Amino acid sequence: MLLAKANCVRSVFADFIQSHPFITLCLIGGFVSFIGISNELWTPDEPRDAAIGRAMWESGDWIVPRLNGEPFLEKPPLYWWAQSALFALFGRATPTLARLPSAVFGFAALLLTYFLGRRFFSAKTCLVGCLILLSTALFSLTTHWIVVDNALLFAVTGAWAFFAQAETRGAAARQFFLLGMYGFLAIAFLTKGMVGLGVPALGMAVYLLWSRRLGGFFGWHIVLGGGLIGGAVALWLWLLWREGGRASLDTFLVYNQLGRFFPDAETYQGGHMRPLWYYLLTTPVDLLPWTPFVILAGLSAWRNWKRFPELHREGVRLCIAGTLPVFLALSLAGTKRGMYL
Repeated sequence: MLLAKANCVRSVFADFIQSHPFITLCLIGGFVSFIGISNELWTPDEPRDAAIGRAMWESGDWIVPRLNGEPFLEKPPLYWWAQSALFALFGRATPTLARLPSAVFGFAALLLTYFLGRRFFSAKTCLVGCLILLSTALFSLTTHWIVVDNALLFAVTGAWAFFAQAETRGAAARQFFLLGMYGFLAIAFLTKGMVGLGVPALGMAVYLLWSRRLGGFFGWHIVLGGGLIGGAVALWLWLLWREGGRASLDTFLVYNQLGRFFPDAETYQGGHMRPLWYYLLTTPVDLLPWTPFVILAGLSAWRNWKRFPELHREGVRLCIAGTLPVFLALSLAGTKRGMYL
C-alpha cells in the first residue's frame, strides 16, 4: 500500500516536471539560490565588498565606491548600488542583506540561461542543462558569495540571451531584443568595466563570423545601442571625474582596466597574476561533479555533428563561440581568478 502511494506521488511529481519545466526550475533554483545566505562573512572578498556597500549607504556617495574612507576604483559601482539600496530599504546592514544581491543575480542568470537555451533546444533539455549548471561547484559557490562577479554573470548571460532571441524575431521585435542586449551590456560595464563589454562582444563576433551572419547584423540598432552604452559609460566616468578628478579616472581606466589585462611593474600590483595555463588546471575542478560528462558530451557532439538538426547545431556553435575565444582571451590576460569563467 505504501509502495503504491509512493509510486503515485512520484508519478505526480514526474508529470508536473514534464508539464511545467520552467516552474520547476524556478522552485528548485530559488530554493538552492537563497538557502544559506544568512551565514557570517567569509574572507577574503566578502568583508571588503560588504564594507564598500555599507560605506556607500552610510555616506550617500553613490558615485565613488570607498573602502576605509579611500576611493576603491577596481570596479564600477553597480553591484554596490544594489547592496546599498537594500541597506537603505531595511535601514540596516547585515550579512544576509549584503549577500542577497548575489543570490538574486545568480538566480536571474539561471533563468536567463533557460531563456537563452530555448532559442535552440526543448524546454526539457533546457531544464536539465540549468539544473546541471546550478549544481556545478563554481556556480553554486560563487552565487553564494558577496562578489561583484555575480552581477557580471547576470549581465553577460542577459546580453547573450537577448542576442540569440533577436535572430528569430520580426523587425520590430528584433529591435526590442537588440536594445535589450545593449542594455545588458551597459549593466556589464557598470559592473566590471571593459571586460564586461569585451567578453560577450568577442563571443558574439566569432559566432556571427562562423555562421556567416555578420553582414546581416549591421543596422541602426548599433547606433542606438552604442549610444545607450556610451551614454551610461560616459555619465558615470564624468561623475567620477567631477568628484575625484583626473587621478580617479587614471586609477580606474589605466591602472584597473588596462593594468589588469597587461600587468607590469609600473601599472598594476593588485595580485591574481597567474601563468598562461592557469584555467586549464582550474576549470576541471570548477565543473565538478560534471567534469567527466562535459568531456564525453563534447566528444559525442563531435562524432554526431551531422546527425543534429540544424537548430541544435546553431546552439552548439553559439556555445563554442561564446566559450573558447573568451577562454583564450582570459588565459592571455595577466590577472586570473577561477570565478572569471
